[in-house]
Amino acid sequence: MRSLLAVLTIAAAAAWAQTPPPPPPAPAPDVAWPRERKTDDGTTITVYQPQLERWADNNLSGRAAVSVVRAGEKEPHFGVIELAAHTEIDKNSDLVTLSQVRIPKGSFPGSSPQDSEKYLATLRAALPKTGWPVSEQALVTNLAIAQAQSKQKTVQVKNDPPQILFRTAPTLLVMLSGEPALRDMKEVPGLKRVINTSALILAACMLLEHIGDDSRAARIREALETTIREGKTVTRDLGGSASTDQFTEAVIARL
Repeated sequence: MRSLLAVLTIAAAAAWAQTPPPPPPAPAPDVAWPRERKTDDGTTITVYQPQLERWADNNLSGRAAVSVVRAGEKEPHFGVIELAAHTEIDKNSDLVTLSQVRIPKGSFPGSSPQDSEKYLATLRAALPKTGWPVSEQALVTNLAIAQAQSKQKTVQVKNDPPQILFRTAPTLLVMLSGEPALRDMKEVPGLKRVINTSALILAACMLLEHIGDDSRAARIREALETTIREGKTVTRDLGGSASTDQFTEAVIARL
């Protein structure tokens, strides 16, 4: 009996020793972005994390930024492609596998139409049509962000370009209170003076400084700046609603 038990024990040990060990677990798929791929001619393609626009019935669509660096070049050519793919979901591993990947169209700003078509052809030929592993959680979060952004109310912005004034001769921009009020100058026939501007007060200060009366010029300038800083009695060109007479009286009151 003991001999039989020993024989069985030795046979079991020999069989266990001959049993090959189980294969190591398959490495987890790489779901990180960006994804890089190199073609046979040395072109390097980089696809950045797509921005989803729709994911329903196991089909998704979105956009992705890409860059293409051809062999011998240092600077990448950036563009945007539209992606469409079928999805297979494995919830246990938080994995979505993309298949039937298509690139309907794309654009490469700054590149000629011919180069853009070449980049698109390279992308369509080089990128895998199946077997793209993606994190399900990342896709769900991405889609939620896109849906939240689409529900935001847009604000109408007036983007009309401003009027640009160009002169080839030395010119001074004079700010006015409303429409210019012109008065004839008796001293110079044919020339008119604009009377509704605070620049005239500053011109008076410059005149006083020119004749050496710096003290009075400083007092007037200080009164003018104080009136403008307070903002209570300023003309429309300075953000107020006062008339030029009211503005002048306010400056005089501070002298």
